[in-house]
Amino acid sequence: MSSFDNPIVKQKTTINPYRYAAYLIWNRLKWDINLASWFSRARLKQWNNKYLGQKAVIICNGPSLVQSNLSLLENTFTFGLNKINLLFDKSDFRPSCIVSVNPLVLEQNAEFYKETDIPLFLDYKAQKFIPL
Repeated sequence: MSSFDNPIVKQKTTINPYRYAAYLIWNRLKWDINLASWFSRARLKQWNNKYLGQKAVIICNGPSLVQSNLSLLENTFTFGLNKINLLFDKSDFRPSCIVSVNPLVLEQNAEFYKETDIPLFLDYKAQKFIPL
């Protein structure tokens, strides 16, 4: 796909970098003064250096995971991404924590995120669907 076929480029061929930077700063300021951000920072501090010196593995999603021997990661800290829980009915593997920042995944997987005991690291946009 060339850039001319991209629907986003067709809508707006130029992006004002100053306007975009101001948008990013504004969104960051809104988050920084949000009460949820203070709770989020406090929870993150509990994880600081908790596994210092240990290896960690990031596990992405995909059908090949069903064929992988994930028992090899039994004593390794693992980050499962997005909808890693779709693997749970096919395997005994459970990640040490789950990370998701995609707004669509957060919305689609909200019920699982609400019910799981696995530690979650979610984008702030998840607060629309999941109490943070």
